[in-house]
Amino acid sequence: VRTQTPASPSYPSSLSFIDIGANLLDDMYQGTYRGKHRHDADLSDVVLRRAFSNNVEKIIITCGTLSEAKRGLELSRSDPNLFFTVGVHPTRCKSEFEGSSADDDDDDDESKSNHNDSNDNGASTASANDSGCWDEYLMNMRHVVEEGAVDGSVVAIGELGLDYARLQFCDKETQKKGFIAQLDLAKSLNLPLFLHNRETGTDLLDILKEHYYDSDGDGDGDGDDGHGDNHAKNNDNTNTNTASSS
Repeated sequence: VRTQTPASPSYPSSLSFIDIGANLLDDMYQGTYRGKHRHDADLSDVVLRRAFSNNVEKIIITCGTLSEAKRGLELSRSDPNLFFTVGVHPTRCKSEFEGSSADDDDDDDESKSNHNDSNDNGASTASANDSGCWDEYLMNMRHVVEEGAVDGSVVAIGELGLDYARLQFCDKETQKKGFIAQLDLAKSLNLPLFLHNRETGTDLLDILKEHYYDSDGDGDGDGDDGHGDNHAKNNDNTNTNTASSS
């Protein structure tokens, strides 16, 4: 039995918000929690309506696989205030780019494993498939971006980056390969980044400097590395998001 929804706080009419990282594709918005259906879908008639009535002007749907990006495109077309990203989350690089998992609609990365054998250093013991899989996947990502560009609903490449805290899902080298490939895609499409960075030391920043930034750049992100004195330079557990819907 659902409890009564608490009253929403009131905000000054002059204050407005943009939610840059909304996981609106989660099954919970269709009433399903951990595989069990608990209530009717409430995304459109409750969640979004409540958000827009409380000064949330725009919402960016976070996507971490190609299939999610396609769903994000479809959902964004249902409301002019919804936007989406196109990208592959670092923990999903092996299963997505190399097709090592049959299901590309897995639940949260923290509750699923891609079942690839890895040693203690996160190096994959499985050989990578030929580059054809990667090229085809990246081409399909580009196609989704091009579709979203027609009405301006696509706003960033992501969620992409590195995550060394969860190497059971994807080894370091495959994450780096996927990261660089998506950076090249973002540059060719002239789109900002929605970055994920967790426990990677300076690796993410080093790759950005070598493969993305020419002289200077900006970013916004999701993560935390525990090194407060290095936070401004390299926040190591941050989704670095440069997404903008304007």
